[in-house]
Amino acid sequence: MSNKPINQKIKPDIKLEPEIIDEKKVQYSSFDSYVKFIVFLMLLGIVYIAYTNRAENTRRKIHKYQQELKELKWRYAESHARLMKQTQQAHIAQKADTLGLKMLQSPPIQLIVNPKEK
Repeated sequence: MSNKPINQKIKPDIKLEPEIIDEKKVQYSSFDSYVKFIVFLMLLGIVYIAYTNRAENTRRKIHKYQQELKELKWRYAESHARLMKQTQQAHIAQKADTLGLKMLQSPPIQLIVNPKEK
């Protein structure tokens, strides 16, 4: 057997007592990692809000330009129709009568100049 006295306590090789940990260091490191993550989430939120705002403004501009384009198309169609009506032969003849001009009943006379006679 062993030579150790019986009344002596046997100390185990494994420490059963927890090590003393610096609580301030543990709290600060976990707080620091949480703060970094929270700041990252806040930055993501700000970027999301900024891009959403920009997209909404772009959508509003596009809608405004579409409305303006519709109005311009309508004005063009109206002007084109008015011009077509004014260039009709009957309409031109009516305006010419107010000025005292009359339409020709016969075709116009064609003058031919000989280049050799110059």
